[in-house]
Amino acid sequence: MSLQDYLKQKMQEKGLTGKEIEKRSEGGITDSYISKILNGRTKKPSIPKLKALAKGLGVDEREIFAAAGGALIERESISASTLVFIMQKLVDNSDLITLVQLLIKQKPAKIKAILKSLDLKKD
Repeated sequence: MSLQDYLKQKMQEKGLTGKEIEKRSEGGITDSYISKILNGRTKKPSIPKLKALAKGLGVDEREIFAAAGGALIERESISASTLVFIMQKLVDNSDLITLVQLLIKQKPAKIKAILKSLDLKKD
């Protein structure tokens, strides 16, 4: 899903206008800039604009980054406790180890295609 489609969907779901998003973002993104995204005239907004858009929409920033495309995704560090949790899950499940070993050998485009085919959705 493109950023344009994502934005249209979220605005419709939440019943928000561009002006309301601008206000909720505390001026971080303007109604006119939102219109440019909706009309496809802005395809690669800056990270600060994406963060302001997330704030205005009231959604997790990662959703916006994912919709904007892999090149704009901010790399987040994993906390030590989360890393330990993940490692424990791997140690406990040989299928997960095999899956991770296969995934790390893939090119980024193939990984994106795999994720898309899984159609993972946040609950």
